[in-house]
Amino acid sequence: MPHGLRLVTLIALLLPACGGGVIAPGDGGLCLNGKCQTAGCADGVQNGDETDVDCGGSCLALCAEGRGCRDGADCVTGICRAETCQAPACDDGLRNGDETGVDCGGSCPRPCQPPSCTDGVKNGAETDVDCGGTCPSRCADGRGCAGPADCASGVCRGAVCQVPSCTDGVTNGGETDVDCGGLCASCADGQRCTGAADCASGICTSATCVPASCADGAQNGDETDVDCGGATCAPCGDGRSCLLDWDCLNGVCEGFTCQTPTCADLRRNGLESDVDCGGPACPPCGDGQGCFLAADCQSGVCVGDLCEAATCLDGVQNGLETAVDCGGGTCPGCPDGSPCGAPGDCASAQCAGGLCTSTCHNTSTLSWNAPTAYTDNSCMLPGELEGFNVYHGIASGTYGPAQHLTLTEAGCTDTGTPGDPPACGNTLLCAYTFVDLAPGTWYFTVTALSSAGMESAIPPEVSKVVTCQ
Repeated sequence: MPHGLRLVTLIALLLPACGGGVIAPGDGGLCLNGKCQTAGCADGVQNGDETDVDCGGSCLALCAEGRGCRDGADCVTGICRAETCQAPACDDGLRNGDETGVDCGGSCPRPCQPPSCTDGVKNGAETDVDCGGTCPSRCADGRGCAGPADCASGVCRGAVCQVPSCTDGVTNGGETDVDCGGLCASCADGQRCTGAADCASGICTSATCVPASCADGAQNGDETDVDCGGATCAPCGDGRSCLLDWDCLNGVCEGFTCQTPTCADLRRNGLESDVDCGGPACPPCGDGQGCFLAADCQSGVCVGDLCEAATCLDGVQNGLETAVDCGGGTCPGCPDGSPCGAPGDCASAQCAGGLCTSTCHNTSTLSWNAPTAYTDNSCMLPGELEGFNVYHGIASGTYGPAQHLTLTEAGCTDTGTPGDPPACGNTLLCAYTFVDLAPGTWYFTVTALSSAGMESAIPPEVSKVVTCQ
């Protein structure tokens, strides 16, 4: 069986061999039955981490005086000097030998005093020198403790007082309540505080954090300024801080500041009745926009808080009207005495001095040169020109009855200018004034009459637009 034999040989190689029970370097300190044995605290050999034979190190047995050691923990006396356990002494700073206290009592010359919290020694129920236990002084960070009450920080972990933190579940350090206030996070409502900065609400009353309100004189909660803005409090006035338009009384938040309303800020605010219109400061609103008063509307008509379009029956002068519900070309003509801009604004079709009137006052003067000869160029003798027929009408070529005028009535005067032909004397200038013609375009012409009853041909007419004055 070659495979089995070889396996036995390999296992044998794993076990160090030693000869005849003789301890050899590297044998582990004990050779038994030709095999190196594991170190133990009762094998009569110094091995493992022992500081002397079967004592010190990890062994339960401490080394007696004169035996090897690394530190006082290896020695029965607790004193290790020059790697040798020393005999107890009354000045070694330890309670050992027959001492009843540290370096006192027993065979020491100094009698022991009752433990106190000021003797510079850890004694009595103290958890560290002169602190903890029954001492009034609590122990500082890093010193020994048996529980939270022994520590100034109120935190004892691993028998050592810990540095205060904001997550240790204890009110310590500069905290005003458990893990909050001071340098820690703000405290919730109902927790203790010493000032507003300790509270999430920003309000500390009677050493207790209280909920934020819109009348507490502090900016807290979701307020954007002191007691205003946010979802709960009233909007802020002009000049105060804001985040959104609705944080502001006037609905305008720009640059995180509430702005004074204007008639061009694209918002309905201030005293406006609609966006940028209405009210005492902005232009009137158009039809369909909001209003409070008639003055808020371009039409002057506010019904049901909305501006209505102008009509000829709304009792207001609006649109193109020249007076209330009349004139302007779209409504009926206005009665006498009403303001007007043109005859069409008036029921009488007569507008004089900016007012409608039934009587139109005006004057229209027609002037002409009287003939000095007949059609055959023979001169008219004195007395042969008897007068004139003056014609006028409101349609071209259509006239009313002729108005007969004598030379005197026509006010003819010698112009001093030779007539045609010149041998017939100077030209006479005659004129007639028409009074209070109806407004409109009038057409005029004049014929001459001889003493023999002849009438000249009708010359080309002239026209004039007559208005009331």
